[in-house]
Amino acid sequence: MGHLVLPEALIGNLGPAVSAGRSILMYGPPGNGKSSISNGIRDALGDMVYVPHAIEYAGQVITVYDPIVHNAVADEVDDPNALRRTSGKFDTRYVKCERPTVITGGNCP
Repeated sequence: MGHLVLPEALIGNLGPAVSAGRSILMYGPPGNGKSSISNGIRDALGDMVYVPHAIEYAGQVITVYDPIVHNAVADEVDDPNALRRTSGKFDTRYVKCERPTVITGGNCP
């Protein structure tokens, strides 16, 4: 497998975009490395996110967590000999998941 080499100008723009902690929209013709870049960013961040099971908006309940899209992380198991409990320390209305990458559209001729 080859390596993806990015132009310095692109790296200079990606750094601040990733550091901002917001979504990034990449577009362009097929085969220019968009998916490789997004997967590399996700792998570099490497942390977990908490996805709500659902939210309520304007009186409607909207499901957010989708087991088909989100990869839930297995619950930590407490050591019975430990002095402090480490598992289950988050709001159970959320699911601890691997950081997702969303890819939309397709390769159209």
